[in-house]
Amino acid sequence: MYLNISNLLTISRIFFTPFIVKNILSGNWHVSITLFLFAAFTDILDGFLARILNQESYIGTLLDPLADKILLISCYISLLFIENNLFLIPSWFTVIIIFKELILISGSLILNCVYRINFKIKPSVLGKLNTFFQILFVIFILSSIILKIDSDILNNIFYIFLYFITVLNLLTLMHYSFQAFKEFIV
Repeated sequence: MYLNISNLLTISRIFFTPFIVKNILSGNWHVSITLFLFAAFTDILDGFLARILNQESYIGTLLDPLADKILLISCYISLLFIENNLFLIPSWFTVIIIFKELILISGSLILNCVYRINFKIKPSVLGKLNTFFQILFVIFILSSIILKIDSDILNNIFYIFLYFITVLNLLTLMHYSFQAFKEFIV
């Protein structure tokens, strides 16, 4: 495995995920958001450094999206189990996110293993926007819990995030599925 600074930052995101989850489940909101912000920052920094230091690597292209998926899905699952009076993450939301990722991963494996098509899911603007808004959503939830702000405006923002990210996930699934379909018929 080729370890460079970018890949180490990506691995640190995976490493910190269990600590973020533990602190969410324990109600240690300040620690949770601090660790989550650090993890989010590594997501920005790892790709940036890989490009400017010319350290883009095959392992990095695999690890980076995997780290994002592990971080975000773990946070959403843990937020399902917390008791707070502000926001409740509906289980259907988490199921949609997990379902999308399982379809993309299994589809890619089928194309690669069964049909011997060397298909890699290449990050798109839509996929990056999806990750960006999911990160913002977790920050919004944790910040709101810390600040204990209960208002109709924040409640509306929560539902706008929730439905927007749901639609974005479905659009991302269709986009990547279309990419895979084009590879399959060529």
